[in-house]
Amino acid sequence: SYEYSIGALNAEANGTLKLAITLDEVAQPGVSSILISFTISDDGANGVDPTPSNNLSQVSIAFSDAPDLFLTKAGIAVVSPGMAVQYTLTYTNTGFNTPNDAIITETLPDNTTFDAAMSDPGWVQIGTTNQYTFSIGSLAKGSSGSTTFAIVINSSIPEGTLGISNTASITDDGGQGVAPNPVNNVANFESLFSTGP
Repeated sequence: SYEYSIGALNAEANGTLKLAITLDEVAQPGVSSILISFTISDDGANGVDPTPSNNLSQVSIAFSDAPDLFLTKAGIAVVSPGMAVQYTLTYTNTGFNTPNDAIITETLPDNTTFDAAMSDPGWVQIGTTNQYTFSIGSLAKGSSGSTTFAIVINSSIPEGTLGISNTASITDDGGQGVAPNPVNNVANFESLFSTGP
């Protein structure tokens, strides 16, 4: 435990302290949270504290030593029929461990086709579906990378279609634990069709 001496504290006075911790490189098995407790006390020379229940504060921080894969996507905001569009997908492992088999899955937007020539090598179609995968493999904590996925918008678009929506996700085999923040495993990019000449 650690303590900090405040000294004399006048009535109605307040202040703020900061405490920083560093996690061990090797976590104990089964740990899912870290509980930090703070207490404040005095020497009692001026009487007994009338509300000792508020002298304790605890903070519980969720903990996971699993990989935390993070995916973002950049593209073109305004598009037109017949246009080729490239998406840049940037991936990062912000977690603790290294995943064994990280994979990005792209879902081809409606009214488009896959453009292999403008995409990075390595994209593989899943059977005859509209999904394509890109294998990253292992990704050490703190490491990142990027890849390009390209499409061509159909020259004829159904009336009333306002744009295209492209969604991708990143996953691993789960061998190093469950993703602590699955929300950041999905990236979406919306493009609107140009209404100008």
